[in-house]
Amino acid sequence: MFAYAKPSSNENLPTIKLDENSIKPFEYLISFIYHDKNFKITWNCVEEISRLGDKYEVDIVLKAVETFLELHFVEKPLFSIILADQYRFKKVYKETSKLILDDLPKYKSKNDELFQKLSTNTRSLLLEKYLDYHLLWSELLLVSRSYKKLPCCLKNTCFVNYINNDFISIDLSQSQSTSFHYFKDFIKNFISNKSVPCRIHYNIMMELCGFFQKFERLERDKNIDSANSYSFIEMK
Repeated sequence: MFAYAKPSSNENLPTIKLDENSIKPFEYLISFIYHDKNFKITWNCVEEISRLGDKYEVDIVLKAVETFLELHFVEKPLFSIILADQYRFKKVYKETSKLILDDLPKYKSKNDELFQKLSTNTRSLLLEKYLDYHLLWSELLLVSRSYKKLPCCLKNTCFVNYINNDFISIDLSQSQSTSFHYFKDFIKNFISNKSVPCRIHYNIMMELCGFFQKFERLERDKNIDSANSYSFIEMK
């Protein structure tokens, strides 16, 4: 850009035309490049400085934005994953998806306009992952209702009785985001139980166990024993 700049008609200096609607975003970029001590990347400027860093191929700007998002994505998960999606911040993308999947309906319904800014691929991945879990949950509910009155399900070894005992309290009629955490503890207890549940319940539980093997804590919480675990999507 600088190499091909030509002098203006009035001065013997190269002229570079910038097709920006506002001077402020470019001030952000210049302030960052020249290490203005009063300038810091914040939520107020992160979108614009990301756009300019990408447009003018200033890699150090995009790296600084990625670092900012890694530290602050929990404050604005949906906005963070949009930027991560657009500029290919793989770690931020994965970590932020954990929080969004934990309560996807809230993020979509309350921020639908923002949600639509995600790429079609990312929206599809989020919805598919969320539905996979809740379809299994619904299947478990239907089977439990269907088999509850059968003789083989009146035994203490039956899954229905297992979920209704005092060992753990689970409401199968509620398919809520908290079930991601709630159900992980339930599965752990279910596997450790020596009783043998009805085969049809057992098969569904094995599917759920396989699903939960892919859950992870947030990277920043990986050494905290009591930290929640989350489902996630990854950028290819």
